[in-house]
Amino acid sequence: MSSVITLEFEHYKAQEAATGKPIILDEFVFALVPNLDPKKPIERTEQLPDAKHIVHRQAINKAGLVSENAVAYSVTLGTEIGDFEFNWIGLLNKASNSVAMITHAPTQKKLRTQGGQQGNVLTRSFLLEFDGAAKDTAINTTAETWQIDFTARLTGIDEVQRLINTDSYGEAAFFGSAFDVTRDGEQFTVNSGLAYVGGLRGELAKSQVFNKLRDTYIYADFSYQGNLLSQWQTVVKLTTGNQLKHYVDSSGYAHFVFAIAAIDKTGAITDLRPQGAKWEQSIAQIKQQYALKSEMKSWRYVAKGNETTLTPNEVFHHCLLFINGLEQYANYSFAVENNTIYLAEPLLKDDHIEVVINVPVISQRALHTGSDTDVLRNEVEALRTTVHNLKGKDFISADSRNLVAIGTDENIFISENELQKIASIDVEVKTNQ
Repeated sequence: MSSVITLEFEHYKAQEAATGKPIILDEFVFALVPNLDPKKPIERTEQLPDAKHIVHRQAINKAGLVSENAVAYSVTLGTEIGDFEFNWIGLLNKASNSVAMITHAPTQKKLRTQGGQQGNVLTRSFLLEFDGAAKDTAINTTAETWQIDFTARLTGIDEVQRLINTDSYGEAAFFGSAFDVTRDGEQFTVNSGLAYVGGLRGELAKSQVFNKLRDTYIYADFSYQGNLLSQWQTVVKLTTGNQLKHYVDSSGYAHFVFAIAAIDKTGAITDLRPQGAKWEQSIAQIKQQYALKSEMKSWRYVAKGNETTLTPNEVFHHCLLFINGLEQYANYSFAVENNTIYLAEPLLKDDHIEVVINVPVISQRALHTGSDTDVLRNEVEALRTTVHNLKGKDFISADSRNLVAIGTDENIFISENELQKIASIDVEVKTNQ
């Protein structure tokens, strides 16, 4: 293996010195040159190989000071890079395409991780020596060692964080108008904003426009990209198609896709974005599932810490209470009295509270024992202890079918037989005389 400082570099160095500019060497080039003999001396007039022989270009990862007259440049090819072979390495100034140093080496393989096969990590360095090298290149940090491969462990940490996010936000979560699709004529605009897709947190920096869409879906495509020594970040893009699935691209990056909108044959838009975290989505599903005869009101609060009472500005007798998305049990974790919720344990700072008020014991759909009545658990438990004490307008016979009004919400009804079935209590029906 042989190396050389080129005559082209000496010309570039003199040119920069004349204008008082520092020498900048910022790119490595890898090539596979046919019939290259690494044992033979390298001509100092040698240039870049033909483009067809260049297999990879990459910005330097580190530059370090060895002495006043020597500086080192290093690049690390992580496990996400490959597959290719190379026998020629060059260090150059990218802007001018000036080659400073060249190395001829035996043919080597660079493999990326794919299909369950662990790729390799290669670090290549050039040591550039000439009088005043440190001063002329403006490099003043000490050279370091970059050969340790942490990619497997770091990738594992990233995957754990992605799965944690999935536990909290589900397959996808959107906030406010982020990724909302609107139409103006034949232009379909996807709004900018923040979202989670596949556990990756990403932001669409600016709105994006599609034209003349029909019978298709618009997908958000999130992938986590970077290299071994760079800052990794979520890359967000939008695409259209039908039945798109998660995939791995040619560079080995995993992409997670989610349909944000459906466009039918007339151009009408159906919004497919789940709003908020999983616990917020659960509340939304409950509201959507039950076509209520009275409005279901929601009150939210972020705890300051140590609160033992909650006071929504509403009149209510019963409620559903969620803390950080977990349902709390009435008469165990909390109790309601005089429009105030009394908690069994103090709240922690930044606990997210959701109080659903006026949850009725009947909906426009038929009630059945089992999962359909799970959402009514708090009301049923309250009825077990209070129904026999209700009098007058609080508990009246509503019509000839013997429907019972519960509490002061006289428009919320449930049949006596159904109430007995789901609550396992005897109902004493009182009438106004």
